[in-house]
Amino acid sequence: ELERARSTECLYPRFVPPRAMPEKGKHSYANVDISALTWDLKVEECSTDWMVDAVLAMFVASGVVRVFRINIDDLTRFVLTVRHNYNDQPFHNWRHAFSVTHAS
Repeated sequence: ELERARSTECLYPRFVPPRAMPEKGKHSYANVDISALTWDLKVEECSTDWMVDAVLAMFVASGVVRVFRINIDDLTRFVLTVRHNYNDQPFHNWRHAFSVTHAS
């Protein structure tokens, strides 16, 4: 029964409800200079909010947002939901997820 409960938890992530979204304009790809996203980026010095903006900037700069016609508010909510669902682990955490995204 416990194993089933754990697997069910994984199927239903804790979505960021609309009322918990930050004020309009707090997160934006425009807050990040895309040229800063180099191999020299010191991820450990980046704030978690900046990393959200940087992920948005990566998706915009790569053309994913345009090609797939992704609404930027929906993408912002998705990225915030991903960040929200990472637990405070020493390795597999939001900073690691950002690093993998950045390296990809």
